[in-house]
Amino acid sequence: MSEFNNEENFDKSLEVENQEEQTVNKDAWNKKDFIILGCIFVFFIIGMIIALHMDLISMEMKDRMEESKRIKMEQKAQEPEEQIDFTDYMHYMQKEIKKEWTPTKKIPEKPTVVMFGLSKKGEILETAIIESCGDPELDEAAKKAIEKAGPFKPLPKKFKGEAVRVNFKFDFAPNYKKQ
Repeated sequence: MSEFNNEENFDKSLEVENQEEQTVNKDAWNKKDFIILGCIFVFFIIGMIIALHMDLISMEMKDRMEESKRIKMEQKAQEPEEQIDFTDYMHYMQKEIKKEWTPTKKIPEKPTVVMFGLSKKGEILETAIIESCGDPELDEAAKKAIEKAGPFKPLPKKFKGEAVRVNFKFDFAPNYKKQ
């Protein structure tokens, strides 16, 4: 019997050892899982930091490119544009307007100035008296002369804009005083 007891005790001790090993193995497995999950979490955080950093770099590069474009636009705007000689065009316009202008025999003391828009195609966009000679009838005759003279020929080809503003001065020539 003592052998049986010994054997039984031995089996029990083996069983206890196995249970302890299993408990230790369970704890060890849980620790491994925790370490693996911890590593995954750390890598996830590192990945997020890298992604955020890349976004910041991307945004900074975009901002630098926009700033560079803005600076280039400002520099281009400050560069003097090619000067366009409108002298011949103005002489042509003056001749056409004078053909249509028939002022009365009244001679005012100061000129009439009419401002008008002129499209690239030579169309009159709008007219307005900006300086009156003091006689509404003469002012209106000056405004109508411009409207009747249009449309003019297109603006010079070198002109890049869509329209220009012209201030046209109607000086009452001294030859009217002699008449």
